[in-house]
Amino acid sequence: MSSNRFVNCLLIVALALSTEAMTRSPAATAQAASPFVGDWRAIDRSDGSDIRVSIGGPPAGPFRITWTESSFGGCERKAGLVQGTGSLHPDDPYVLQADLHFECFTVEREAHFQMTWVHHPDLDALLSQDEEGYVTIWTRPSESMFSPRYPRFVASIEGDWFWTTDFLPSALLSISIFESQGGSPLWEGTKPADESGFVAVEPGDHAQNLEPGNYLVVSDGFTEKGLLLEPVTIDVFDLEEGRMEGSAPAGRYVYVVAADSPDAADQIVIETTADGTGRWIADFDVPFTDDWRPWSFAQIFDEDGDANEAGTPPLVGTGDLYAVPDENRIWANAWIAGGEISLTIFTPDGSEVYTESRVVPLPDETPWTQVLFGSGFALQPGQRIVISQGDYQRELIVSSIHVTGFDLGALTIFGMGDPGAEFLVGIEGVDVWGTVGDDGTWAVQNENLTGGVWGSAIQFDEDGDSTRDIFAAPNPNSYAVPDENRIWANEWIEGGEVSLTIFDLDGEPAYSETRVVPPPSANPWTEVLFESGFVLEPGQRIVIDQGGYVRELIVSSIRVTGFDLGTQMIFGTGDPGAEFFVGIGGVEVWGTVGGDGTWSVQHGELAGGVWGDAIQPDGDGDATRDGFQAPTS
Repeated sequence: MSSNRFVNCLLIVALALSTEAMTRSPAATAQAASPFVGDWRAIDRSDGSDIRVSIGGPPAGPFRITWTESSFGGCERKAGLVQGTGSLHPDDPYVLQADLHFECFTVEREAHFQMTWVHHPDLDALLSQDEEGYVTIWTRPSESMFSPRYPRFVASIEGDWFWTTDFLPSALLSISIFESQGGSPLWEGTKPADESGFVAVEPGDHAQNLEPGNYLVVSDGFTEKGLLLEPVTIDVFDLEEGRMEGSAPAGRYVYVVAADSPDAADQIVIETTADGTGRWIADFDVPFTDDWRPWSFAQIFDEDGDANEAGTPPLVGTGDLYAVPDENRIWANAWIAGGEISLTIFTPDGSEVYTESRVVPLPDETPWTQVLFGSGFALQPGQRIVISQGDYQRELIVSSIHVTGFDLGALTIFGMGDPGAEFLVGIEGVDVWGTVGDDGTWAVQNENLTGGVWGSAIQFDEDGDSTRDIFAAPNPNSYAVPDENRIWANEWIEGGEVSLTIFDLDGEPAYSETRVVPPPSANPWTEVLFESGFVLEPGQRIVIDQGGYVRELIVSSIRVTGFDLGTQMIFGTGDPGAEFFVGIGGVEVWGTVGGDGTWSVQHGELAGGVWGDAIQPDGDGDATRDGFQAPTS
């Protein structure tokens, strides 16, 4: 403890005492043992060492005081002794005023000073406060010790909150908000502090809109602190440059912290000063991330250490949305992770028909966040979708854009939509724009249109939200079953003509036929069966054409020739080196035809009487098949 602390120590006047202390008379106190008498100990705030004080005397005083410490600051961190006398305050028996003298054992140094202790009945402890505002708590030797306290609090105008620290442990704090310093009270209340003297006062506690010029007062009955609310802001939180900028009263010291966690070890501090225009800049030269926002702040202090604080600016919303009516899905993309977003759907006449809120998860399969709303509503053209996060909001009027058909040969997609609306059809990175006709129909050509390809017809609104119809183009294909003399054409476009031509081994047409594709019947896809007028042989070329979209298949020699039910082996012949598979009950086992044109595979599903296929696909999905039924024994 420094000699300056003793020599310059000022008389501390107790601001308030407990109700019990205020109501007990001096006469009653004089008849009982004085609460000051006995041994006390405390922690020296300068080096953490023990301070021990012994106070003796009659209940009403005067008192003899002896203070020992092994590491006095005024004695060059050597041992010293304080002695003196004290008396009770004439108007308050719970305040002890002392005249003290200290001297060092090994250094020629001494001084006179005055000190005041206040007895705190609830803690059964003595309190003292030095000229810098630090509160020392003196406890009995048998009781736990408390670290010295520096009561202070921090307030945020923008957040309408303030918090305290280092007030008396478990004290009931009295809190007041005034219109101005010395002005009319706006709110008064109490909140209990925890063991560290911490209390958080949230907007819901006081229901006030804090403004510059308001004056806050917090008291624990021993220390009273006041803070004038002054504006301080962080306007720039530059992630790439690692820079913060903001405003504060001109010429004021600004304490700026950048951190990615609440731990002090993770805080980077820059101390700066607001210029004559009230602007300040703090260049950290360390890139930030958005994870730093909650833990970074700027503070300006008053003369006794209380602070006005500014938090980082909120993230500017960047999310968008799109609706997929035929799937009844709404996708919200690139909204702020961890925040809550709200979806509301309105009918064309403005009536609310659905609402839901979700917390945005962290990105998973994509670099941006995604939230899928996919149940509880039925999307219809003309509905208004509103998604909001905080003050940021996006709206979309559901359009009628949808795909109605394809001409694969002409690379054309057909559809319907809102007359006059602009839209695009995107397929594998190629976007082709179009305009819906006055009759509500449209057609566009896209060079990437082919069988089985996925794409989207998209109509954007003015700020980039969209209605989408996601499609998979039909995937026309064929397969031949030589032992049955059948050719199946699947997934060709309903209502259009398909032409079959079979070429013999020398390239000459051997058979030709044209059919109209009927609607789907037994299966969800269209089917055309060609089964007469030809004899299928290995090496023949089958060509099926619909309006210029052509599929070809060279008939292979894949055949099943035998079975071993005991070992679950299937045997056959085929084109040497060809890859094929045997399918039974949805289980496929692949193999390769040997150089001698034979093959065998073991299949776990093989059993007596089961049906299956040996299938050799070509490069684009057409196939030659040999259907079989295994013998029963």
